Amino acid sequence: MTGNSGARDGHPVVRVEDLRRSYGSGAAAVHALRGVSFEVARGELVALKGRSGSGKTTLPAP
Repeated sequence: MTGNSGARDGHPVVRVEDLRRSYGSGAAAVHALRGVSFEVARGELVALKGRSGSGKTTLPAP
C-alpha cells in the first residue's frame, strides 16, 4: 500500500517504507519481509492478517 492513507493533518502517525527482514544467510536465508510499505493515520485501526509464516509477528519486532 502506498500514498496517503487518510491522515487528518497530511502526516501519518506511522510510516514504513521498503521494510525487509531476513534470518540466516546464504541458501538457508529466510526472507520474512520483502519490501513492505504502509502508512497508518491517527485513529486508524490496523490488523495484521496472513497465513502461518507470512511475517505477522516479524513486522512489529524491533
